[in-house]
Amino acid sequence: MMVSTGEGLGPLWSCEAVLGQARDLLADATAQKLPADRFRIAHLAALRATAAILSAYTTPGSRLARRPTSAWVLLTKTVPGLAAWADYFAAGAAQRAAADAGVTTAVSPKDADELVDAVATFLHVCTSLVAAAGSNVEPPTELATAPAPPRRQAALLSRAS
Repeated sequence: MMVSTGEGLGPLWSCEAVLGQARDLLADATAQKLPADRFRIAHLAALRATAAILSAYTTPGSRLARRPTSAWVLLTKTVPGLAAWADYFAAGAAQRAAADAGVTTAVSPKDADELVDAVATFLHVCTSLVAAAGSNVEPPTELATAPAPPRRQAALLSRAS
Protein backbone atom coordinates (compact mmCIF):
# COMPACT_ATOMS: atom_id res chain seq x y z
CA MET A 1 0.00 0.00 0.00
CA MET A 2 1.36 3.34 -0.97
CA VAL A 3 0.94 6.34 1.25
CA SER A 4 -0.50 9.51 -0.08
CA THR A 5 -0.50 12.47 2.25
CA GLY A 6 -3.59 13.71 0.46
CA GLU A 7 -5.49 10.42 0.64
CA GLY A 8 -4.19 8.85 3.86
CA LEU A 9 -5.95 8.88 7.21
CA GLY A 10 -4.35 12.21 7.82
CA PRO A 11 -1.56 14.41 6.64
CA LEU A 12 1.96 13.25 7.33
CA TRP A 13 2.26 15.87 10.05
CA SER A 14 -0.48 14.05 12.00
CA CYS A 15 1.61 10.86 11.82
CA GLU A 16 4.49 12.87 13.22
CA ALA A 17 2.20 14.18 15.96
CA VAL A 18 1.20 10.63 16.92
CA LEU A 19 4.88 9.67 17.01
CA GLY A 20 5.41 12.67 19.29
CA GLN A 21 2.70 11.33 21.59
CA ALA A 22 4.47 7.96 21.59
CA ARG A 23 7.73 9.67 22.57
CA ASP A 24 5.96 11.54 25.37
CA LEU A 25 4.44 8.31 26.65
CA LEU A 26 7.84 6.63 26.57
CA ALA A 27 9.34 9.50 28.58
CA ASP A 28 6.49 9.14 31.06
CA ALA A 29 7.08 5.38 31.26
CA THR A 30 10.75 5.92 31.99
CA ALA A 31 9.87 8.17 34.93
CA GLN A 32 7.61 5.61 36.61
CA LYS A 33 8.82 3.83 39.74
CA LEU A 34 6.56 0.78 39.59
CA PRO A 35 7.54 -1.80 36.96
CA ALA A 36 3.87 -2.40 36.10
CA ASP A 37 3.40 1.31 35.35
CA ARG A 38 6.60 1.48 33.25
CA PHE A 39 5.47 -1.57 31.29
CA ARG A 40 1.86 -0.38 30.84
CA ILE A 41 2.79 3.08 29.62
CA ALA A 42 5.64 1.85 27.39
CA HIS A 43 3.27 -0.66 25.77
CA LEU A 44 0.84 2.19 25.07
CA ALA A 45 3.72 4.11 23.48
CA ALA A 46 4.30 1.16 21.15
CA LEU A 47 0.61 1.20 20.24
CA ARG A 48 0.83 4.92 19.40
CA ALA A 49 3.87 4.33 17.20
CA THR A 50 1.97 1.53 15.48
CA ALA A 51 -0.97 3.88 14.91
CA ALA A 52 1.38 6.30 13.15
CA ILE A 53 2.63 3.53 10.86
CA LEU A 54 -0.90 2.35 10.08
CA SER A 55 -1.96 5.91 9.34
CA ALA A 56 1.04 6.55 7.10
CA TYR A 57 0.69 3.37 5.06
CA THR A 58 -3.07 2.93 4.70
CA THR A 59 -5.87 4.90 3.13
CA PRO A 60 -9.39 5.54 4.43
CA GLY A 61 -11.71 2.67 3.74
CA SER A 62 -8.90 0.17 3.18
CA ARG A 63 -10.02 -3.28 4.14
CA LEU A 64 -7.14 -4.42 6.27
CA ALA A 65 -9.56 -5.75 8.84
CA ARG A 66 -13.09 -6.76 8.03
CA ARG A 67 -13.73 -7.44 11.68
CA PRO A 68 -12.15 -6.16 14.87
CA THR A 69 -8.54 -7.22 15.16
CA SER A 70 -5.48 -6.17 17.07
CA ALA A 71 -3.14 -3.38 16.07
CA TRP A 72 -0.35 -5.97 15.99
CA VAL A 73 -2.14 -8.05 13.34
CA LEU A 74 -2.78 -4.91 11.28
CA LEU A 75 0.86 -3.87 11.63
CA THR A 76 2.01 -7.23 10.27
CA LYS A 77 -0.40 -6.95 7.33
CA THR A 78 0.63 -3.37 6.57
CA VAL A 79 4.40 -3.68 7.02
CA PRO A 80 5.35 -7.38 7.01
CA GLY A 81 8.92 -6.43 7.90
CA LEU A 82 7.66 -5.46 11.36
CA ALA A 83 6.09 -8.86 12.09
CA ALA A 84 8.72 -9.73 14.73
CA TRP A 85 8.00 -6.45 16.50
CA ALA A 86 4.25 -7.08 16.31
CA ASP A 87 4.76 -10.54 17.82
CA TYR A 88 6.97 -9.09 20.54
CA PHE A 89 4.41 -6.49 21.59
CA ALA A 90 1.49 -8.92 21.27
CA ALA A 91 3.31 -11.24 23.68
CA GLY A 92 3.24 -8.48 26.29
CA ALA A 93 -0.47 -7.71 25.93
CA ALA A 94 -1.54 -9.97 28.81
CA GLN A 95 1.02 -8.38 31.12
CA ARG A 96 -0.19 -4.94 30.11
CA ALA A 97 -3.80 -5.96 30.73
CA ALA A 98 -2.84 -7.19 34.20
CA ALA A 99 -0.99 -3.93 34.86
CA ASP A 100 -4.03 -1.99 33.60
CA ALA A 101 -6.12 -3.93 36.12
CA GLY A 102 -3.81 -2.80 38.91
CA VAL A 103 -1.87 -6.03 39.43
CA THR A 104 1.44 -4.50 40.47
CA THR A 105 3.20 -7.88 40.56
CA ALA A 106 2.30 -8.70 36.94
CA VAL A 107 5.57 -7.30 35.62
CA SER A 108 9.11 -7.75 36.86
CA PRO A 109 11.54 -4.81 36.86
CA LYS A 110 13.57 -6.64 34.20
CA ASP A 111 10.51 -7.06 31.92
CA ALA A 112 9.60 -3.39 32.34
CA ASP A 113 13.13 -2.19 31.60
CA GLU A 114 13.38 -4.45 28.55
CA LEU A 115 10.10 -3.15 27.17
CA VAL A 116 11.07 0.49 27.69
CA ASP A 117 14.33 -0.11 25.82
CA ALA A 118 12.53 -2.06 23.08
CA VAL A 119 9.95 0.68 22.58
CA ALA A 120 12.73 3.25 22.24
CA THR A 121 14.24 1.18 19.44
CA PHE A 122 10.83 0.58 17.84
CA LEU A 123 10.16 4.32 17.85
CA HIS A 124 13.35 4.90 15.85
CA VAL A 125 12.23 2.30 13.32
CA CYS A 126 8.75 3.85 13.09
CA THR A 127 10.16 7.35 12.71
CA SER A 128 12.23 6.17 9.74
CA LEU A 129 9.23 4.44 8.16
CA VAL A 130 6.99 7.49 8.56
CA ALA A 131 9.70 9.63 6.96
CA ALA A 132 9.89 7.16 4.07
CA ALA A 133 6.10 7.31 3.73
CA GLY A 134 6.40 11.05 3.14
CA SER A 135 8.53 10.23 0.12
CA ASN A 136 5.83 7.86 -1.19
CA VAL A 137 8.05 4.86 -0.58
CA GLU A 138 6.35 1.47 -0.30
CA PRO A 139 6.75 -0.15 3.13
CA PRO A 140 9.51 -2.72 2.86
CA THR A 141 8.53 -6.36 3.19
CA GLU A 142 11.81 -7.00 4.96
CA LEU A 143 13.69 -4.57 7.14
CA ALA A 144 17.20 -5.95 6.91
CA THR A 145 18.78 -2.92 8.53
CA ALA A 146 16.18 -2.43 11.27
CA PRO A 147 17.01 -3.72 14.72
CA ALA A 148 15.07 -6.77 15.86
CA PRO A 149 13.06 -6.89 19.07
CA PRO A 150 14.61 -8.47 22.15
CA ARG A 151 14.73 -12.25 22.11
CA ARG A 152 13.78 -12.92 25.73
CA GLN A 153 10.13 -11.98 25.29
CA ALA A 154 10.02 -13.81 21.97
CA ALA A 155 11.24 -16.93 23.77
CA LEU A 156 8.44 -16.53 26.32
CA LEU A 157 5.94 -16.28 23.48
CA SER A 158 7.15 -19.49 21.83
CA ARG A 159 6.95 -21.34 25.16
CA ALA A 160 3.37 -20.16 25.67
CA SER A 161 2.30 -21.51 22.26
